[in-house]
Amino acid sequence: MVAFHIVIDKDALEFINSLPSKSHRIVVEKCKTLAFNPFPGQGDKEIIQRKDHEDIYRLHISRSYTAFYKIYKGGFRKTNQSKCLYTINIIIFDV
Repeated sequence: MVAFHIVIDKDALEFINSLPSKSHRIVVEKCKTLAFNPFPGQGDKEIIQRKDHEDIYRLHISRSYTAFYKIYKGGFRKTNQSKCLYTINIIIFDV
């Protein structure tokens, strides 16, 4: 199984921590799902392809928030006896 390491932007983390408890829980749970499969193809994940730019992905979180993220290959890091093959960088916006 491929491992994904999630890195949340400092501003996004501050935003998440400022949310009411229910919204905080929902946003955190949705972001955690990216660790298992961040690639589009099911439900609420989309790829935004831009000419001459890296691909960026969008995750819809309920009807209130949108997370934009990039997937970086080769971010090796040990996590629970496995190596991380990809790093996901997340930025979150209030819709």
